[in-house]
Amino acid sequence: MQNFMEIEGFIKFDIKFSTSPSGVIHSVFFVEHHSIRQENSLNRKAYCLINVVASGKDINQKVKNLVEGVKVKVCGFLTNKSLVNGSSRLVLHAENIEII
Repeated sequence: MQNFMEIEGFIKFDIKFSTSPSGVIHSVFFVEHHSIRQENSLNRKAYCLINVVASGKDINQKVKNLVEGVKVKVCGFLTNKSLVNGSSRLVLHAENIEII
């Protein structure tokens, strides 16, 4: 099965860094996307705010240079994150981040 997403947008809010007990570096941030897409021959405004998680030393070397407002392209896979209140949130786990 395929699970791949690529999206462009702007870094929104501050990036939060943490290190797991096993020593893996994680960063969590949001990407805000705006575009106009064609749907059924009509223009449609597309908007989303995507929660992104980047794990590992290599990808976090790129993340450490990002600040709110920077335009990026993020590629990776989607998964659910369970929240404390029992609900879940769709999260993009970044495999590549590129400043554009």
